[in-house]
Amino acid sequence: MTRRIRGQAFHAHLVRLSQTACDRAGFDTDVEAPVALPDGRTDYIDLLAKRGDLTLAIEVETTDRYVVTNARKAAALGLTLWIVTANPAMRRRVQAKLKRHCPEIEKAIRFPLATQLPQALTQLMGIKFPRKYPRKYPRKFPPGSAGNGNKTPSNPRNEAHQSAKPTTDQHRQQQIKKAKYEPDTHA
Repeated sequence: MTRRIRGQAFHAHLVRLSQTACDRAGFDTDVEAPVALPDGRTDYIDLLAKRGDLTLAIEVETTDRYVVTNARKAAALGLTLWIVTANPAMRRRVQAKLKRHCPEIEKAIRFPLATQLPQALTQLMGIKFPRKYPRKYPRKFPPGSAGNGNKTPSNPRNEAHQSAKPTTDQHRQQQIKKAKYEPDTHA
């Protein structure tokens, strides 16, 4: 179920990216999922992802302001918490704050970056993501080839190997010079 995402535009963007990654991994997702806390209040989780008997509470943090509250909320509900951040600096700030205020909870939390979430879900579930879009231009040459039949050197700093074979431009120039000085034998 999709609800209006609370927070700023960047936070909403990261929640949508996380939702897409979870959807692609086969999770049923609920954005801004209402949860009943043990004390009777209702609070919200940015993204609740369910697949089989596994339920992940995914909180997106763009600041470390509410991280302790969110961690305690997930712990009180018995949910596995993943805190998604946009960059490593924010991840370090979030982890440091949790270590100071609730170290026993911090050990059970995973901290993927938003760009790492698909890989983290892959590792968790042992699944592979299908390509969302097929390649626009299929590979014509195997990886490691230069595309002209000459293999690229394994060590690009090996100048002796690089200078041993002429480049494509040098080869063209040699062919042009050769054509200028050779008589036309086909006439």
